[in-house]
Amino acid sequence: MPEPYRPPYRVQAELAPMRVWEVMELKIGLKLSCDACSHESLWTPLFIQKRLARVKGITMTRLASRLRCAGCRSNYVRLWRG
Repeated sequence: MPEPYRPPYRVQAELAPMRVWEVMELKIGLKLSCDACSHESLWTPLFIQKRLARVKGITMTRLASRLRCAGCRSNYVRLWRG
């Protein structure tokens, strides 16, 4: 289990200030991994366009705060460029 006194999510420094629509325009793939169970998933640019179209105005940090692991449902996730 991760450290108890840190935010549950971590975002790569270069992605943190970006908005979802900027990631869509640059066609960046993202990698999401879980600190609790080491599950990883790769988000392709096409997946991002389809699934995140409704939230394209929020920052990647705000998006990461809403995410959970698909394996164990933990919110201790990392989001970085993949």
